[in-house]
Amino acid sequence: MNNGILAQGASPVQMPLGLAGRPHRVPMPDHSWHPEAADWRRRVFGNGGQPTDREVRAISDFCGAVDRSQLRDRFYRYNPFMGGFPGALVPLYRGPVYGGTVHGFATDTNLNFVAADWTLAGGITGNGSTKALNPGYRADTLTTANSHIGFGLLATGNLTNQFHVGTGGGGDEFRVVGRYAIDAPGAMNGKMGNAATDRMGDPVGAGDPQMPVGNAVFSKPNMYRAGVLTGTVASTTNNYTGTGTPHIFANQNHTTLALSFYSNGRIGWYSFGSTMTAAQALSLNTIQNALYTAIGRS
Repeated sequence: MNNGILAQGASPVQMPLGLAGRPHRVPMPDHSWHPEAADWRRRVFGNGGQPTDREVRAISDFCGAVDRSQLRDRFYRYNPFMGGFPGALVPLYRGPVYGGTVHGFATDTNLNFVAADWTLAGGITGNGSTKALNPGYRADTLTTANSHIGFGLLATGNLTNQFHVGTGGGGDEFRVVGRYAIDAPGAMNGKMGNAATDRMGDPVGAGDPQMPVGNAVFSKPNMYRAGVLTGTVASTTNNYTGTGTPHIFANQNHTTLALSFYSNGRIGWYSFGSTMTAAQALSLNTIQNALYTAIGRS
């Protein structure tokens, strides 16, 4: 609009900030978001979630940090449990390459969780009896020597033999278990394979009176807690030979498909994918903690 020549002290006519004369700004997408963060946001909304700009910015920063640390191809699946509920069922990463082969379901299959089980500050809390998630990721996607399981434990729960992540049967397992009865009461360890010597993590048979919270990466033969090598190292590289899909908050028997050993812990994220070195596990711990800080999760 051309305001012409204005008399001294006169104000020009202001153009409306919104469309169709609406006197307010129209929200526009933040084009500085990482492409995978923008894609996650779209999918979360599509699943009925309500991701805030704060969450999307935090996810965008996470993606950038993962890229800079050259960790992206380590993730075949990663879910930060963000975006409201049921938005928290939508994974951020679904394959090692953006736009490539997808691993698992489009969303985690929800087995009995409700909106009250999720908070942005606290992640998702299990009930130890009926609630679990099935990401649909096949445990035999990679050989165990080339696999990792990652997850963030925010509160331990108080049940013995609770599987935070798991599938298996008859000693052939792909899992992370806490407060394991045959080990120390507070121990947490992982197993990928069909022999006892395929276990890794907290000392087998003795040790921790408490199961510490924090980020854990089981990358055979090692367990890294907060990016630091911890406990027993697996001494064999037997493969997991079943066809199960590891569940979160429970163990799925890969023959009967029945669920058992439910967890009543509180979990902030999980991942599956390729093996990680000590340096990579440490980088992931730093990046994940930065995400927690950005969204106020603890």
